[in-house]
Amino acid sequence: MVEQVKPVIKYRKTDLDYLRYCALSYQNYAESQQLVKQLNGFTTKECLPEEVQQVKAQFIEKILRISTDLATLRDMFESLWLRTNLSANLHHNIDDYERLIKVWQDVEQRVKRGLYAYNPVTPAQWIYHPDGFAQQAQVQHAYFRKTFTKPAALKRAHVQLYGDTYVKLYVNSKFLGEQFVRNNLSAPVNPNLLKVYDIAGYLKEGENIIAVEAHNYGTDNSNLDPSGPPRCGGFHLYGEIVDKQDNKDLLISDSSWKVSDSNSPGWNGVKFDDKNWVIAQADERPRLLVTYPDFVCNWRGFGDSR
Repeated sequence: MVEQVKPVIKYRKTDLDYLRYCALSYQNYAESQQLVKQLNGFTTKECLPEEVQQVKAQFIEKILRISTDLATLRDMFESLWLRTNLSANLHHNIDDYERLIKVWQDVEQRVKRGLYAYNPVTPAQWIYHPDGFAQQAQVQHAYFRKTFTKPAALKRAHVQLYGDTYVKLYVNSKFLGEQFVRNNLSAPVNPNLLKVYDIAGYLKEGENIIAVEAHNYGTDNSNLDPSGPPRCGGFHLYGEIVDKQDNKDLLISDSSWKVSDSNSPGWNGVKFDDKNWVIAQADERPRLLVTYPDFVCNWRGFGDSR
């Protein structure tokens, strides 16, 4: 329709470029969702080898088209941005396009290996103080901790963190960073919503502690909170501890964490006694699903609203 009306438009003709970008974006999204559904529904049972190869070739063709279209949309976005804005912060949007292209490149490689169905959502959960679920209290400020063991020959160690709605991250009492992560519908691209941390340099032999301080700022609009009971502090964390033999241990937020609604000196250290802390509770129906990061490339995953 945009192409059809171009010859007759007399005023603000360049506005059509924005409409065209939006239309192509929605088209790419719809085609990608259709392809995901097809990949998850495909099975090689009762298929002849030549039929499997034919379907595989069709999948790869569609994947390449979606990736190519994403690259085109990336370039269109950059061009439209620079018409009226400085280049500052443009990289946040461009990085999102690059990460999404990488996602489809990974899909292509899996299809070539004969792997079609894939769940990109990590096994980590959004966790909170249980009193929030029991509606006994709004635990707006909560403290979480979990012990884990460092392998003797460590290769790499990373975590990906998403807060509800403000978080501080500690490893063995060392402060690694904080995230001001209020969702904002008017500014959906926020690099602080989801961040990756390299924690290898903070680990020691034997037992280690990872701790998160979570504070929910509160809102009357629950859609702006990613998960959990209203106005309760929580977070989603996915991590990988990998040794030099490429054995991988997961470090995830779940009911293995301890939580308290108050802190004490040394609460984020290994020697702290948390026997009086309670077990964290997971949200079984989160409003936001979080996908796998690529720790090797230092790329975060995506948050996908239900």
